[in-house]
Amino acid sequence: MKKNKKEIPPEFLPSKSREINSSLFGFQHDFCLVSTIPKKNKAVIFLSTAHDTSDIDDITSKTIINLDYNATKGGVDTVDQMCASYSTSRITRRWPLALFFRHLDIAGINANIIFKFNNVENRDRRRQFLKNLALDLMKEHLKERAGILSLPKDVQVFLEKYKENHSSVREM
Repeated sequence: MKKNKKEIPPEFLPSKSREINSSLFGFQHDFCLVSTIPKKNKAVIFLSTAHDTSDIDDITSKTIINLDYNATKGGVDTVDQMCASYSTSRITRRWPLALFFRHLDIAGINANIIFKFNNVENRDRRRQFLKNLALDLMKEHLKERAGILSLPKDVQVFLEKYKENHSSVREM
């Protein structure tokens, strides 16, 4: 947490009077605020709703909140890396559209994780999973388009596998 917030009590901010590797805990309702001094004149501040004790690890002399943060902080970096490798985003100056693309990328990652969890034997890579997901989402539209006779020949050839055997074929 940044130290320039007015809500942080002055005791939690860096000071010369606090010892190195000391921790100060503050509890209020379901929040826990921790200030740790890793080196002289430097304070690291953690705010947590998942912790409600002032436990400190005996081996590292770090708070449990600090250890939990260090163990899980790579998740955001991993998601950013995965979004960058196969992204749906396009260059746009409209922030709602940029936000939509970001949410679409994260939804694809989450869908892949859930699919892998439920189908352990499936070894498809993420790229193949996203391709299959996109085709499955488009299947109904492709079936409808396959019935149009006035499409270009190359599109008709592609849509042949989606064509249903109906006697009602429409002309556009």
